[in-house]
Amino acid sequence: MKLLLSLILLVGLVGCNSIPPTEVAYEPMRFITPKKTVQPESTATPVSVSTPAIELALELINFEAISTAIPNPFPNQNPYLCRNADCYLDLSLPLQRPIGLDDRHWIDVGYPYGSTAGNKYAPHHGVEFYNPTGTSVLAAADGLVIVAGTDYDESYSDALAFYGNLVIIEHDIEGFGVPIYTLYGHLLDISVAVGDSVNAGDQIGTVGMTGWAIGPHLHFEVRLGENSYYKTDNPALWLSQRVTQDGKTLGSLAGLVIRQSGVVEIAKSLTLEALDKNGEVNGEKYFFRTYEDPQLYVNALLHENFVHADLPAGDYRLTVVAGKLFERIVTIEPGKITYVFIIIP
Repeated sequence: MKLLLSLILLVGLVGCNSIPPTEVAYEPMRFITPKKTVQPESTATPVSVSTPAIELALELINFEAISTAIPNPFPNQNPYLCRNADCYLDLSLPLQRPIGLDDRHWIDVGYPYGSTAGNKYAPHHGVEFYNPTGTSVLAAADGLVIVAGTDYDESYSDALAFYGNLVIIEHDIEGFGVPIYTLYGHLLDISVAVGDSVNAGDQIGTVGMTGWAIGPHLHFEVRLGENSYYKTDNPALWLSQRVTQDGKTLGSLAGLVIRQSGVVEIAKSLTLEALDKNGEVNGEKYFFRTYEDPQLYVNALLHENFVHADLPAGDYRLTVVAGKLFERIVTIEPGKITYVFIIIP
C-alpha cells in the first residue's frame, strides 16, 4: 500500500490539474513455456497472484524509509486511488522537450535512464537526445539559470569533466512544493549566463560532445528538490508526450517489477511487442531492462523501476525474463502513462 501512496504522489507531482487515473482490473503475470521448447503457447500455466500476496510484497519493501531520500511535495494524497490495479495516468507533464520538434526530439532507447547500455557505462542518471553538432538546445520550462559553464573545476556529478559544457536551470513550477532542476550536458556552446531568466523554448546552447561523450548528443537530467546528481528522476516521467509528424500522440509505459518476497528486480530484461487487431505480433518490438542501479527506483515518487517512453497507442504483449519467462497484455493510450505493477511469484 505504501507503493500506492508513492504512485499518488507522482500524480500530484506532475500537476494539480491531472485527471485521476482510470483503474483496470489487475491481471497477474503468467508463466509461459520458452519458445525453444516448441510447445504451443496454449499450454501456458496461469499463475494466480492474490491481493494478499500483492500487499505482502509491498509491505516487505520499506518505502517509508527509502522515501526519506526524496522530498514530498504533496503529502496528503489519497493512498488508495490505484490500489492493486494498473492505471492509465492522464497527466499534465510540466516540461517540454529540450530539442525542437523539427529535430530528433525523441528519447534514445539505447542508453535510457537507469541503464548501463549492456554494462558498458555507469547507470544513467538522465536521457540522451542524439542530434548533429550545432542543433539548438531549448529550455524545458521557465526558470533561472544557476550554472552556465563547464564542470572541469567543479563537479555536478560524481566526477570532473563529466558533462563538459553544461547549463542547469532552476524551475519554480506552480503547484510544486519543491524546486525542479533541469541539466543540459555535452554542449558545444552556451548562449546564456548565470542569473539569466529564460522562458520555455528559449535557446540556451547547442548540441556538442564535450565532456564524457561519444558522438554529438544532448544529455538531459531532471533533479527533484535539490541540484544533486543523487536526486535525479527519470525525465521520461516529466517530458510532454511526443506527437508524431502525422499528428498522433504517443504514450509511455512505466511500472515496478517485484518478487512476491518483496525483492525489487534489478536489470531484468523486458520485451514489448505490438499487437494487431487480431492479437498477433505485428513486427514492432521494443527491448529494455529494469533499472540497473538498486538505488535509482527509490528516487522517483512513483517508485517505478522501468519506463519506456514514446510508444504508439495500442495493445502490446509484455514479457519479463526473471528466472522464467512471464507475459501479459498491456494497453498504451495516447498521451497517457500506463503504469503496470508486476509480481513475479
